[in-house]
Amino acid sequence: MTCTIIDGKKIAAKLELEIKDQVASLDSKPTLAVILLGHDAASEVYVRKKHEACERIGIRSSEYSLDNDTSEAAL
Repeated sequence: MTCTIIDGKKIAAKLELEIKDQVASLDSKPTLAVILLGHDAASEVYVRKKHEACERIGIRSSEYSLDNDTSEAAL
């Protein structure tokens, strides 16, 4: 059996560059909108990383943080 070791960081960087080029060619920038319900540290880190990725590739990002007791109707 042969194993192939891949460099995930290298592949991700290449994909980001490709996506950045595609985004730059668009007439308008796409936006990632995230709604955080409550306060969960892991979710907040995950969302922060998504916002950082958006900045790197030229996509706008918005975050809406709501209290955990927000009703479905208000959401």
